[in-house]
Amino acid sequence: MFTQTVLGRYRMRELRGWWLCLALLPWGALGQTGPAEDTLIPAQKAYRQGHYAEAESQYLQAEKEAELQGPNGPRLAKILNNLGVLYEREARYEEAQKVLRRALAIWQTQANPQPLDLATTLNNLASLYTYQSRYEEAEPLYRECLEVRETKLGPEDLQVANALNNLGEF
Repeated sequence: MFTQTVLGRYRMRELRGWWLCLALLPWGALGQTGPAEDTLIPAQKAYRQGHYAEAESQYLQAEKEAELQGPNGPRLAKILNNLGVLYEREARYEEAQKVLRRALAIWQTQANPQPLDLATTLNNLASLYTYQSRYEEAEPLYRECLEVRETKLGPEDLQVANALNNLGEF
């Protein structure tokens, strides 16, 4: 089993930081972006630069635009996930929980959910619960995240290692 002792605590914290960066990458970073994804780029850039009020404003505008396309679209779930991470970063935990739970509900109602996006939201909500010492609520989310990532990426992937580390911190 791949554990903290294999990579060491410092290495796993480094991996967690990289995973957070991956979660906030522009969603079209691995391919062409369309107009819908392009509206997220300024918000993500503002977030990375520490301009949280600007990022929040842009995410909220993107949320309004996404809701015009329907209340359960994958784009909306991605926006809500990023907004939840922003709120968690600002220690606005109740708001973070609200939008992350909504994002998770959207992913869970999708006919063909994007598994890695679902895993990201599971991880982010579990992380929020962990910061709040709500371990009993965090653990099943971390387990589901791990299962999704192992299934989709294989047991040797760094995202799987991150999920194992998060679960191992209990």
